[in-house]
Amino acid sequence: MGNTAETEERYRRLLTEQARSGLSVRAFARTRGVPAGTLSFWKHELKKREVARASRSTSQASFVPVRIVGQAEAPCSAGYEVVLGGAVVLRMPRDFEVSRVAALVKAVASC
Repeated sequence: MGNTAETEERYRRLLTEQARSGLSVRAFARTRGVPAGTLSFWKHELKKREVARASRSTSQASFVPVRIVGQAEAPCSAGYEVVLGGAVVLRMPRDFEVSRVAALVKAVASC
């Protein structure tokens, strides 16, 4: 067989066809001349790969919009105000350490 990507694609197509056919993995494999164990292995392997891909994409950092307002506009002019998604507002005094702000934003955003 060719490279891993070609092999993965082949079994992805076969498993899509198997799901649409309504046949069990064993019965479908028999009709295609593929060992049922190999088809079962790829069914499990592809699910595992999808979970890994989803995990990587959700664990990557994302950017959020930031708007800096002037002193007159700021409702909390004595310190920081961080708005997360419009629903959560964090207000901290001006002397609150920047590293603690970052940790607090990260903790709240993960909830």
